[in-house]
Amino acid sequence: MIPLPPALAGSLPRFGADGEAWLARLPAMVEAARSRWDLQVGPPFEPGGVTSWVAPAKTPAGTDVVLKIVVPHEEAAAEPQGLAAWDGKGAVRLLDHEPDSWTLLLERVGPGDLEHAGPTAWLPALLDILGRLWAAPIPDDVPRVADVVAPWPGLMRSRAKADTWDPSVVDRAIEILESWPHESVDKRLLHGDLHPENVLARGDEWVAIDPKPVVGDPAYDLRQVIRAVVDPDAPVVGPVVDEIATETGIDVDRMLGWTMAIQVESAIWALPHDRQEAEVDYRLAAACAALLG
Repeated sequence: MIPLPPALAGSLPRFGADGEAWLARLPAMVEAARSRWDLQVGPPFEPGGVTSWVAPAKTPAGTDVVLKIVVPHEEAAAEPQGLAAWDGKGAVRLLDHEPDSWTLLLERVGPGDLEHAGPTAWLPALLDILGRLWAAPIPDDVPRVADVVAPWPGLMRSRAKADTWDPSVVDRAIEILESWPHESVDKRLLHGDLHPENVLARGDEWVAIDPKPVVGDPAYDLRQVIRAVVDPDAPVVGPVVDEIATETGIDVDRMLGWTMAIQVESAIWALPHDRQEAEVDYRLAAACAALLG
């Protein structure tokens, strides 16, 4: 039997039959990776990730590495391509991968994670990482933001409840998602999910893990940063986006618009499952909408 960390065990049911089939294959995939790279594989990290089985391992030379086997899903499809393009600059280094089984061999970094470094460390660390990630060459086989968000407006129209939130905020979010991805702006290779839980220490520097690489407007990548550093109970967004604009040169309205639009989509998705989470997402969206020109 392969030990299953609690976070992954809790999330697998949302994958339905595909998740059950993946779990049945997991022992064989771990054994195939162990044999392929001649690894000594330890128990998985706890509490673990929600979409992958991740464990420490050692190579025959005694090098500490990480074995990651991903539950197949679209958001993670381009992780190897993104990590290869970054080549360790701002992100954990990809050592090898086996695409058919969604298995990655990664450098081992840590101990130390940004989440526990304290909120005052979060913004400068996240912006430093993004600056390094955005400087990378753009691979041909990474999805574009326009393709990723294309289904969202239709789903939002069908699921939004008119009596739940300000319809003008929802309408503006849909308008942004339908138009902004197609505008001619400077596009970069984006992490797609950068927040403090996805940042670990490599010596005296911070590096990103678990990317969901996409190509698009860098302002799209700042939604999770803003979400991490703004108080969810009393979201005061202006000083944060002003500071980010000063550090990055990114337009304030682009940050506010993308954050608002993605937060509305996230709130609508969460509403049937977790109303409290949905309300937190919407509060940030409304705070951004109030400032958006």
